[in-house]
Amino acid sequence: MGHFSEEKQGVLYTAASYLLWGVLPLYWKLLEARPALEILAHRIIWSFAFMIILLAATAVPLLYFAKGAKRVSMTMLGFLQYISPTISLLLGVFLFGEPFTRAHLYAFSCIWTALIVFSVVQIKQAPGQKKWKRSSLKA
Repeated sequence: MGHFSEEKQGVLYTAASYLLWGVLPLYWKLLEARPALEILAHRIIWSFAFMIILLAATAVPLLYFAKGAKRVSMTMLGFLQYISPTISLLLGVFLFGEPFTRAHLYAFSCIWTALIVFSVVQIKQAPGQKKWKRSSLKA
């Protein structure tokens, strides 16, 4: 629906929801011959199956992230936490045509200015000072 304006998309989504709301009683009428317990059992089983699929789709990337996070320093991990949303923002703006307002630009500039300052301080840190490492965080 990318070629419709937001207002037209809103009207279409609203019309679709009203259409579904109107057609749903016909669907329930078809199920009238089935016992309520059977319908409830189907809803529970299919909801559980769908939840397992969603859980796997969420857990697998998190497990890969946890495995990768153990292999990099905390500083790099923190920096990567800013890279990922930046890539998402750039994809949204340039690939999907999301609006990028002055407020977004201001917030984006503040974040990246802070990251540049942090990086410069880390690079210029005196060689004799203790740097944060994952091994120093272990109990």
